[in-house]
Amino acid sequence: MVITRPPQGVDVPGGRRCPDPCAGLEDEADKIEIHRGPNIHEPPEAEELPDEFKGTVTIVLPDDISTGDLTPDGVEVMAFRSNVAELAKYTLRRFDPEFPEKAQEMAPGIIVGGANYGQGSSREHAALAPLYLGIRAVITKGFARIHRRNLVAQGILPLLFKNEEDYDQFEQGQEWTLPDIRERLNNGDTEVTAQSNGTEITLLAQFSERERNMLIHGGFRRQLREEQEEEKPSAPGTEAPEAPGEYGSDEESGP
Repeated sequence: MVITRPPQGVDVPGGRRCPDPCAGLEDEADKIEIHRGPNIHEPPEAEELPDEFKGTVTIVLPDDISTGDLTPDGVEVMAFRSNVAELAKYTLRRFDPEFPEKAQEMAPGIIVGGANYGQGSSREHAALAPLYLGIRAVITKGFARIHRRNLVAQGILPLLFKNEEDYDQFEQGQEWTLPDIRERLNNGDTEVTAQSNGTEITLLAQFSERERNMLIHGGFRRQLREEQEEEKPSAPGTEAPEAPGEYGSDEESGP
């Protein structure tokens, strides 16, 4: 014989009602205080993409930059996996030990790289650490697939040189502008313009619709929160009146 238990919080035969074990827990949850250790912090978050982006080149890198270059692993940094601010102090130190300080001073910043940028393990910290340092765009000859996806998820623009020879025009400290970048992404344009001191080049912005929306919002977390806010039910009595004929016309559709 199988004995089944009636679902909680619903009416059952005999006029009885099983209590809902979760009733009132939302109020209790608000009172819970979570104690975090000194190396557990909220991850950084990008701002929404501006109408026009102006950034400074923080560093120009060669081919095959790895995620290990961007955020090293090992005993030295293991305790900082949930402390991006500390982890970011090790970003690109193989190329410039002072890069973290310089990047924050130059923010919003641009990283310029060669081919196969972001190769190696798929660690998300390789996007989070540069984001914390103020990096908002990465321009390269080519991206490793997973790292490119992680950049998009954190609201960092991954752009490609249309003409790889334009790589040679970039130097540390230069300011570059991406005019109308928000509108260009909204329109689904696959090519955008970058300008600096009279020089103009074309970059490839090859994104899916989902990626464009994520970049415009400033990353997947900000996008998710805004979508959840939009989906919240209206408070009682605040619903907009139903438009006539919204679910079918009140008029005859034919003779």
